[in-house]
Amino acid sequence: MNAEGLTDWFTKLFQSLEEPSVIIMNNAPHRSQQISRAPTSAYKKSEIQEWLRQHGIEFSDSELKPELLQMVQRNRPEKIYKLDQLALESRHEVIRLPPANITQLSWYGLKQKMKLPPKTALLKLQTSKCYYMKQFQTFRKRTVKIV
Repeated sequence: MNAEGLTDWFTKLFQSLEEPSVIIMNNAPHRSQQISRAPTSAYKKSEIQEWLRQHGIEFSDSELKPELLQMVQRNRPEKIYKLDQLALESRHEVIRLPPANITQLSWYGLKQKMKLPPKTALLKLQTSKCYYMKQFQTFRKRTVKIV
């Protein structure tokens, strides 16, 4: 599925949900289209200048591209994703999962704990369980539906 098809699907989903809901999603590229993306080094100097003008940031025409990119870095707005904005407009909330490599590291840590002596492993697993239970209780306070 591409970004456009996913946007249409989510629009229909948001309209079909009767009460405010929390949608949990990962950061796959087709789910992470930004509304206003800050320029990178791949942008032309003129495009960076235009972005700075649109954001009311003063600069000199004589400044070089690396200097302009430093200005962008200092004034970079928070990332706003298209699907997150659609959800907010429909009274829903999107919670994004951490990047896959962090999830994989968590599984790796769990596997390593299982190699410990039984009592130590059990204690560490109980500690992890408490952490995840606190997170679960935080989510439980919100209306969560699995679609």
